[in-house]
Formats: sequence, structure tokens, C-alpha cells
Amino acid sequence: MKTNIKALNIMYQYKLSRQLEEAADELGRLDATCALAPRSVEIALIFLAVTGLAEPTPASFAALVAAQGDPLHDALLSPGLLAWRELMTTEERRARSGARLTVACFAFLGDQAFQKDRLEAIWRESHSSQSVIERALDSAAWSPSRAVGEASAALLLCGGGRTDRVRILPFAERVADDDVAERSAALLAYREGQSGEWTALALGALATRARAAQLAVKKVIDAPAREDESLRPLGRAAITARDVLALLRQRLSATIPSLAEALGLSRPAANDAVERLVMLALAREVTGRARDRVFAYEAPCAMAESLLDAATDSSIDVISSRIDRPRSRA
Repeated sequence: MKTNIKALNIMYQYKLSRQLEEAADELGRLDATCALAPRSVEIALIFLAVTGLAEPTPASFAALVAAQGDPLHDALLSPGLLAWRELMTTEERRARSGARLTVACFAFLGDQAFQKDRLEAIWRESHSSQSVIERALDSAAWSPSRAVGEASAALLLCGGGRTDRVRILPFAERVADDDVAERSAALLAYREGQSGEWTALALGALATRARAAQLAVKKVIDAPAREDESLRPLGRAAITARDVLALLRQRLSATIPSLAEALGLSRPAANDAVERLVMLALAREVTGRARDRVFAYEAPCAMAESLLDAATDSSIDVISSRIDRPRSRA
């Protein structure tokens, strides 16, 4: 009997090691892929993460992009989007400099059932025998809500050097309604010391999310060649359009006045160039308004839309609510 238990433990440790290795490899490939992408991709990915934490809709992502292009549009962001944007952008910078998370970072969420001592111990154990991915998994499992779990896990991966930026919400995965009970049971078992099933589910989600992001980012990397072909028929007008597009590739979004100033163009010239880019589906207007318009680089916006459906997972909230609900006694 003891021999069988020992053999099972060895098999479990081997499987866990393989899953951790696969997840780490996929995160590394995502980092390497993003290193080849324009800066607009990094901006779009963290906005996508914020959207997933606060309000996972295309409209919320567009609102963040608009506010990035013109702070005037901050006034149109919901309190949740504003708070999560501030937390993720600020804490990402702090994580990269070695600062640790604290429960106080999430004070804007109000009264949540934080296990403060446990979570802050996970967040500060940089010399723990656990890998960074295992600590991130622990943080997600013991957080009071999906949003806190995903945010803290993403920031731990960044602060621990496993990723160099926040690019995905690591453990969220789209769950069919009939799988919610299975996943909630697995998470409850994890909290009670039986880590196998939840660990496998979460690490599988991490590898899947990282692979999906890689593929989406590669499309943005490959976009310039197609974009140049689209601009070629414009003749001399293509010169200004290319300059505007190059700036949007870095900034993600901008107003006509800011593009004109940055490129030394008149506002009518900048407007004409942007209108040509919109006509060719190389840029898009993101406010839906007639005034104070903001234009964004199409490729990373399309990338975000392709990832948003996978990032949307209301069922995870159901799982968290079931886990944190007091259980009836038989």
C-alpha cells in the first residue's frame, strides 16, 4: 500500500513538473513574441486585462483606448474601470521594481473577505521553495474574488520575473455551465490541501491563454506588410498616412491635434491621413462621437477583440461565490 502511495506521489510530482514547465515555456514564448511587437500591443494587452477585471466588454476596452488617446475621456470611464486601470498600471511598475503587493492595494473594492495574513505571506515569499507560477496559483486560489485572484497572480508573475509585463489574466478560462460545479469542487479541494485537480485546471488555462495571446500578437507583428500594400494605391498621400500609422503603432491611440503636433502637420493634413487609414481599415475611431474624437491603430484593437471572448468568464465569479459561501452541515 505504501509503495502504491509513493508511486502515485511520484507520478503527481512528475505531472506537476511537466505542467509547470509547459506554462513557463508558453509565458516565455509570449514575452519573446511581444518583444517583436510595436508598443501599442503592450498598451492594448494591459487594457484588455483591466477590461477583464472590471467590465469585460468591447465597449469598456474602447473606452480605455479613448481615454489613453485623450485624458478628456477619463470622465466617461466607470469607477470600476478607473480603479482597476490605476491599480494595474501602478502596481505593474512597482512590481517590476521589486515592490510587493499588499491587501491595501485593493481597498477600492470595499469590504471583501480577505485572508490578509495568508495572502500577504504568499505575495512576499520571494525566496520560497515554490516557483513563481505556484505562488501565483496560490494567490489566485486564496483570493476573495476572481478579479483579485487574477490581478494578484498577473502582478506576481511580473514581479517574480516570469513575465516582464502584465499581458494576460493567467488562470481565467471560459467554463461551460455544467463544468462550474466541477471547478468549484476542485478549488475547494485545493484550499483543503488536495491541490491536484485545481492545479491541473489552472495551469492548463494559463498555457492556453498564453498560446492564444501569442497567436494574436503575431498577427499584429505581421500586419505592417499588409498595411503597406493597402497604402500603396494612395500614391503621394501614402507618405503622410504611413507617418500617422507609424505613430499610432507606438501610441495605440491619439487625437487629430496630437498627431498633427507630433508629426509637424497641419490639422487638415493629419485629418485627411487619418480618414484614409480609417477608410482602409487600418485605424478606427473609438469614441463614437462627432467631437473630441480619438483614433486607434486597428491591428491591436482587433487583437484585443479576438482575445476578449476568451477572457470573458462570468462562470469564474460563480465558482468564487460558491466557494466563499458558508457550507451547510450534514
